[in-house]
Amino acid sequence: MFKVRRRKNPPPQPETEDEKIDVPTPSPIMEEKVETDTNVKTTPSKKKVVEKKVKTRKPNAWVQHVRDIAKKEGLTYKQAMSKAKSTYKK
Repeated sequence: MFKVRRRKNPPPQPETEDEKIDVPTPSPIMEEKVETDTNVKTTPSKKKVVEKKVKTRKPNAWVQHVRDIAKKEGLTYKQAMSKAKSTYKK
């Protein structure tokens, strides 16, 4: 995977009358492609450390049910909990 690193050009130096030359002005941002490995993190000592992937949990069925009711009815979460207890089935 390539990551684009951008950096600004250094500010132009003042020119004297004798040194002026017609040169097109470079773009204000230079792009540089850097290859990175997304699974590896480099530390200052140049050792590669493998990052652990965090497993995401399955959403709680009760909480999802309450949120759905709150959204459908336009209620607050607290009000939706009272209403949801009669319709929730495990």
